[in-house]
Amino acid sequence: MWYRPVLLLACLALAVGASWSRSPTDANLSAHQAEELFAATERALVFMLRNYDALNLDGVLGVRVLQGVYDQLLAAYGPDLPRRMVEKMEQLQKLANLVGTLGTVTAAIKTPFYFSRASFLLNAKLWRFILPTRHFETLPTTDMNSIFTNDNISEVLSDHCLLEFTQHDSHPHCAISRECFVNMNADNHTSYSLTHQILYYLVGIGARCDLQLIDLAGAESHVESVEQKMAQFCAKIDSEARTLAKNDFPKEARDLFMEQVGMCGVAGFTQIARPEWLDRIVTWQNPHSGCYHRFRGENFDPENFNPLRYGNYRKRSESWMRGGKSAEEACFSHRTAVALIALAAFARRLAEQLVPPLSLPP
Repeated sequence: MWYRPVLLLACLALAVGASWSRSPTDANLSAHQAEELFAATERALVFMLRNYDALNLDGVLGVRVLQGVYDQLLAAYGPDLPRRMVEKMEQLQKLANLVGTLGTVTAAIKTPFYFSRASFLLNAKLWRFILPTRHFETLPTTDMNSIFTNDNISEVLSDHCLLEFTQHDSHPHCAISRECFVNMNADNHTSYSLTHQILYYLVGIGARCDLQLIDLAGAESHVESVEQKMAQFCAKIDSEARTLAKNDFPKEARDLFMEQVGMCGVAGFTQIARPEWLDRIVTWQNPHSGCYHRFRGENFDPENFNPLRYGNYRKRSESWMRGGKSAEEACFSHRTAVALIALAAFARRLAEQLVPPLSLPP
């Protein structure tokens, strides 16, 4: 109904106008941006609901992460947030739960082998945690070529190391190998490999293996602490993201950019969720269908669509969803998923703009 967005916008305008100040140089999301944030999130979720039978595991993972973020934001900040904002977030949380439930069934039926190895990532309970708001050091931007130089964490290694957090076959829960820990904490990774180093920690924390991660960190001289390592990774990720922004967001790197914002934002580093970046992410969405599709003139690696290739979160066979009349307008499961995770990061930034955040002591 037409009056609901207007009322929500008015409510947010009052709340945002009275928000607490982060710092003189740290811009806040405007009331209009807050409205666009929730509208874009709803459009993407409705699109996925209509196309749940075409979702792959990537798509469902993005939905579950967003669902977990909203769940924890409502629990931590809900009593102090504007009522209409809470109602909208509750609506989106329920919608995400429905999409996640239906999409999980689709993933189990369409990709049974992969589902048998990675279904734990789609468990909503895995994402029911919130890390304190933290900050990373702002590094200089880098050059475009260096971003894609060391994107070399293999698909098999990534999936194997994530699986170590779970109990399966004779493997005990949280039995993390030093080999995986060292590989997933190497300092020379870039691009998607770098965001997956953050994903490694997020999954480990969600699986309640944080004590084991802390013990392993204490045994490695190059890992000061889990918190320090995540801050170090997100500082590098932010440097790459600002490099992409400085180069006007190359079409082939927008998927990566949204994953960068999403992963570090969910990890508590909401400084990466810059308000001006939200505007760009929203413009990449099809405003009618709600999907995130192939950009006009964008080049793709054909191997990304090879159904016989063992895949990971960036390269596994993409799921084409019905987002337009032509193949050029086909929607991508992974791209829409990372967009949802990025939007979830902005939702956290908005909530913490209105309510003092949960922060680590200096």
